[in-house]
Amino acid sequence: MSTKIRWAGSPPVQFGIRGLKIGPGDTVLDVGCGVGSICRHAGSFGAAVIGIDSEPSLIEQADEAMLAIPARSWRGIVSDCDPIPLPDGIATHVFCTEVLEHVEDPARFLSELVRIGSPGALYYFSVPVPVSEALIRQVAPDCYWEPPFHRRVYQHDQLDKLLREAGLYIEQRERGGSYHTIRWLLWWTLDRSPYDVAEDAALMGIWDRLWDKMMKSPQSSSLLRTLEETLPKSQIVLASKSGASLFIRFRRMMAIRALNRLKRLVRFGSLKIGRSTFTWNLSRNDGPNIRLGG
Repeated sequence: MSTKIRWAGSPPVQFGIRGLKIGPGDTVLDVGCGVGSICRHAGSFGAAVIGIDSEPSLIEQADEAMLAIPARSWRGIVSDCDPIPLPDGIATHVFCTEVLEHVEDPARFLSELVRIGSPGALYYFSVPVPVSEALIRQVAPDCYWEPPFHRRVYQHDQLDKLLREAGLYIEQRERGGSYHTIRWLLWWTLDRSPYDVAEDAALMGIWDRLWDKMMKSPQSSSLLRTLEETLPKSQIVLASKSGASLFIRFRRMMAIRALNRLKRLVRFGSLKIGRSTFTWNLSRNDGPNIRLGG
């Protein structure tokens, strides 16, 4: 078995969580930004964007990617975030995806994240769920569970307690990313096998194409719902810093509730009229799908 970490790619950016909006007046900070996928998304809405990562090569790639994005401003910073080299209260939105499981002192790290958030700032966190980590533990090398990789696994209540103790209010939580749970399992299994890197990549490409076909099938919504419930990759938490007005907090809460109800109503379904059946699926990756069948 190889002891060298061969990354299968970063976890997907999941902007589907409701209640999270970005506009031109916002300042978005992505801690552990990697090559800048979240930064590009935030910048596409005209926000000021700051990306931080400990790897200089990743910041260089993010710099290059942001050249084509209409962000109000962009700044890439190389830092280990101990401390974060930014002034207090600078960010209206803070993203921290698949990072907390890596840090040495989560409480100290979170205190820095809270410090740089403005009053009422929104925080988007994601960390691996215990079920996916337990599966990957069966095939990943031992070094995957050592610094600077995955130091710890968070149970849901442990993560909630950590965020609350840092002074954050939990607005909403979701989970998802089954695509990447399966992809990581395949990747680490191949890493134990006699295949070379080129063959590994070809086999992973087969999985990607299979997933794409599954997501385009008429049964994609029920299949995806089952996979997300049983094999999620990450738990996702939307939190906020105190300081928002009561009006803003009430409006945010009502918007989340309304969107939740709307999603349940219109995401997918079917209606039989005479001999014809009208079906719809608005949750597919490639956009809405509406069919009329006999």
